[in-house]
Amino acid sequence: MMIGALPDLRETKSGIELIQIGRTEGKIKDLLMLLESKFGSLESKLREQISQLQSSDEINRLLLQVISVGSPDQLVF
Repeated sequence: MMIGALPDLRETKSGIELIQIGRTEGKIKDLLMLLESKFGSLESKLREQISQLQSSDEINRLLLQVISVGSPDQLVF
């Protein structure tokens, strides 16, 4: 028997953290897709490095870099 309603996920610390993790993972997928679209298959080392990013700001910075770099090696992490 439940006593009261559960709080909205967006209003809990854990919920906010889960939402942020989901957004970060989505941005990582977007970054990888954009790089592969522009440069073709990526080296596994680069894919791993990108997959381990945790800062949304850093991912956004890299997304913008993709526009101007001539190869994935020119990305500045």
